[in-house]
Amino acid sequence: MTSRQPPVWHQRAATAHRTIAGIYAAFFGIATILGMATATGVADGAALILVLPGAFFVALHISLATAAEDCRSWARDASIVVGALMLLLVPVGTVLGAWLLYNSVRHWTPPTRYSGSLTDGWPGEKP
Repeated sequence: MTSRQPPVWHQRAATAHRTIAGIYAAFFGIATILGMATATGVADGAALILVLPGAFFVALHISLATAAEDCRSWARDASIVVGALMLLLVPVGTVLGAWLLYNSVRHWTPPTRYSGSLTDGWPGEKP
């Protein structure tokens, strides 16, 4: 029998953030392409109306995913706030926000970090 490992909540929250970033990238990318394809006589700068918010949200979730993988406390707090705000985006945002909150409110345990040297912590000489 194999023993089950407890869930690593910060890694699950990072996966949730990456998934949300991918959904935002796909949504805003398709909206921009369709908006530019159907618009006639509209300046190319009008695409920025769709590209800039999309890029902001994608960058936000990617940076939160990276920080959550490192188990940073501010990433946990930001994930809770973002998840709570996403609950207002019915129906898809509610599901994704609840998933993000479920993984963010749990206790994040930082991974054990080992030093690169075998002599660190060895009894004997102190540096």
